[in-house]
Amino acid sequence: MSQIVVVVLPWPPAALSPNARGHWAVRYTAGQKAKHNAYWTTREITARRKPKFRRGAEIPVYIVFQPPDSRRHDSDNVLASCKAYLDGIAESLNVDDLAFNPITVFRAPPAKDGLIAFTIGETK
Repeated sequence: MSQIVVVVLPWPPAALSPNARGHWAVRYTAGQKAKHNAYWTTREITARRKPKFRRGAEIPVYIVFQPPDSRRHDSDNVLASCKAYLDGIAESLNVDDLAFNPITVFRAPPAKDGLIAFTIGETK
């Protein structure tokens, strides 16, 4: 039996980039909005079929990012920008985000406005 959840979210705001040099309050507000968005998007996706993940089990996460433009985007910076998204998804699934292991990041060709697709799954 496998438990798979796919959550597609918008490209994270620039304020969440590790390279951003803005005021801490702007970063905090952007992070709270991103976490909220991820939480409610995941709740909506799992409303009909709530996945049950085993306590203490590692849950693999695959992240595919499609940037909004053709500029170079480092995978590690994109992953760091997605921390609030991962926190919101974990909270919605009622799992500890420490269980997200391994986290694998893939780069895809640019998409209009950019997007991040998270595939969270556990295969028994």
